[in-house]
Amino acid sequence: MNKIKILLFKILFALILLSNPSYAKNIPPGSGIGDVPANILILLDKSGSMSVRMTSGSGFMYPYASAADSNGDVYVGQYWRYGIKKFNYSTAAVDTTFASNGTYVGSGRCRSYYPLNMKIHNGYLYVAAYYDNRVFRVNLSTGACDWNHSIRYPRNIAIDTGNNILYANGLWGNAVVRNLSTNTNISCSWGSSLNSNSRYGSTAVDASGNNFYSIHYNRMYRFPINQSTRCPNTGASSVFSWGGSYAFGMDSHPTDDNVFYLNNYFAHRVEKITLNSSKNNIQSRQTAGRCCTGKSTSTNIRMYYPWGVSVDKTNNRVLSTTYYKMSVHAFDLNLGFLKEFGGSSGTRMDGAKEAIKAIVTDSSLTAGVNFGYAYWSSGGAGFNNWFGNITTGRASPCNSRACLKVRVHKQGASRINQIIGSLSPGGGTNADDWARIAEDYYVKYSRFSPIDKNLSCQNSYLLVIGDGDWYNHNAAQSRVVRMLNKHKIKTFTVAFGGGLSSNGIRNFRRMAQAGGTNDVIIANTTASLKSQLKAAISQVIASKLSFTAPAITATIEKGGSLYQAQFDYVQNKEWEGTLIRTKVNPDGTLDTSSSAGNWDAAKILEKRSKARKIWSQIPGVDYKNDYNNWVDTNWSAINTLFEQTNNEVSGYHSKTDQPRNTQRCKNVSSVK
Repeated sequence: MNKIKILLFKILFALILLSNPSYAKNIPPGSGIGDVPANILILLDKSGSMSVRMTSGSGFMYPYASAADSNGDVYVGQYWRYGIKKFNYSTAAVDTTFASNGTYVGSGRCRSYYPLNMKIHNGYLYVAAYYDNRVFRVNLSTGACDWNHSIRYPRNIAIDTGNNILYANGLWGNAVVRNLSTNTNISCSWGSSLNSNSRYGSTAVDASGNNFYSIHYNRMYRFPINQSTRCPNTGASSVFSWGGSYAFGMDSHPTDDNVFYLNNYFAHRVEKITLNSSKNNIQSRQTAGRCCTGKSTSTNIRMYYPWGVSVDKTNNRVLSTTYYKMSVHAFDLNLGFLKEFGGSSGTRMDGAKEAIKAIVTDSSLTAGVNFGYAYWSSGGAGFNNWFGNITTGRASPCNSRACLKVRVHKQGASRINQIIGSLSPGGGTNADDWARIAEDYYVKYSRFSPIDKNLSCQNSYLLVIGDGDWYNHNAAQSRVVRMLNKHKIKTFTVAFGGGLSSNGIRNFRRMAQAGGTNDVIIANTTASLKSQLKAAISQVIASKLSFTAPAITATIEKGGSLYQAQFDYVQNKEWEGTLIRTKVNPDGTLDTSSSAGNWDAAKILEKRSKARKIWSQIPGVDYKNDYNNWVDTNWSAINTLFEQTNNEVSGYHSKTDQPRNTQRCKNVSSVK
């Protein structure tokens, strides 16, 4: 028996030597380590627009207002047309079942366009859309907008929750008072002091519905409400200093007529003020918060120009919206800190750096790619020389607008990771700047180029990342075409950050096609940029792998069994593989009869695959039903979970989902 084992080992060893180059260790099937690494020069836009802040996942963009429904879930109104985003209170994750993947944008007379104020009452969200000159409401059960009213530049919404009365007014003195029980408007005069002192700051109705309050600059005004008509008096019964200069958000306590919550804009804090019994002065004050950025904790609450305030009168919470910090704080009714939603998601430049760092520190990518890096904007002068060693040297010319910082080589990835953090935005967006650097480096000054003309299997690429519409497109495209046609250098273009116009996207697409790649890569978030870049670079690596398939390894087990691992290579996809057990007879022959106990692991597992269950604690998705919630039908909820760490799960099981570079399985019959 031992002679048989020795003979088989010798045969297998000889086969390995004949079919593979000599390595200290067998190359794993499909590793591609034995292939020539691809060259990728990353060309990062550093123009001024890269300083624009961006948001993704559980972040949001410059919020004005927030409000909570009866479940405590939070709705955040973002500036411009970024929409109203819903968050689950317990997990702080986006509720993707709301509106369009978690965000309401609206249309027509129900657009979220600078929502300066929001309130929720009885299952409806009321929104003051400042630049749309509309107040409208959305049914939170159906998502439908079922009412709107024209107001010139509406700023304030106050709701008398006990009597179901809405008070909304605008910058130019027009207002609507509406009975929400009958869905009819109430005719009220909105003139005199009521007009001039409620149109700019903030408003609220006390818990009992007896008084309408407004803040105008440093003064607080009280207007008694007629209990028959529900109209506020046009003259103030009391006027007093509230202790600050600007408060753009205010709401009342659920039960105490004398308690109000407001944001002190320039003091960067939220305040709880208690009026005296005569309601003509401040009796006491509590505050929470200080300037400016940084993650908030119970002992260190950071705010940066807070705007809207709303009180969740079902769950007894105060929501304070911080505009420049891009966050929402939740407090109890005594301003005890509960939690923070959002927070600044950084600039486009921050996102690009994070994504590039993720790529150049990923060993699965750096094993098959040599990376280099340059930045560009406008006013650059190409490349013509390099001083010092290949890793830490410097290019000439090199200025604050454009520069080749890292030459393409094996240590390029680690060098990029070391230095890219220091890059700051500035300059314009000249496409010919990046194209000239690339052509000069790759082609014109060939003594510095990583391209070896003796290696026909070597692939070289440009990876251009930009966030805005560029100029000098034709000049850049001419260089890209020359590099492709004469030197087989391909060009990827990545439209990043969501700020490009349709014409800008068109130019990125044309450049990619001229450079021999299929289409522009569109990545609006940092998470998307990470997955898109990894997908693109993985395709680069997959395109150059070369080895025999199927690859077979074998071992002999004492007792007469032969085990073979087999893989069938499929480019840019997961490979099909199996482990096969075959019985070895005493004479060294293989017993393939049905009674030999042979098996194929793939066939065994295939029978058991339907019974396999994978579960996790995914917010909003129950796992206790069958302990099998990690499935493609829960992709949206799983992706939301990943977004909390600024990553994403790409939609491989779709023919249309973005990112396009991850539609690897779109031609499989089971994919819809």
